[in-house]
Amino acid sequence: MVTRNVTASLSIALLTTLLQGRTVVHVAALGRRAARGAAQPVGPGAQVSLAVRAAQALAYHDIYLIVALVVIPVLVLGYFVRPAQGQPRTQEARRPVAASTRDEARGAVAR
Repeated sequence: MVTRNVTASLSIALLTTLLQGRTVVHVAALGRRAARGAAQPVGPGAQVSLAVRAAQALAYHDIYLIVALVVIPVLVLGYFVRPAQGQPRTQEARRPVAASTRDEARGAVAR
């Protein structure tokens, strides 16, 4: 249980870091593209806000692609994973049943 929580936390931290980094990259690219097209430098205003929103949308798109590239192969591989021959499929089947529990179960069925 702890391993799952730690892995989830680290994954969220990694994806958030990637998201911020990709946002900066896209803001810079959109800024260069806007500066080339404008006769004067782009100042603060509505255009900058739109550029930041567009950069965030592109960054989210990048993150979704990264997650898809990781998750889809794992799902495909998970479909082909089978338990070893002779091994139980669940945790419940692995637990040995105590003799007293077996006797109680037999007694309950006989009644």
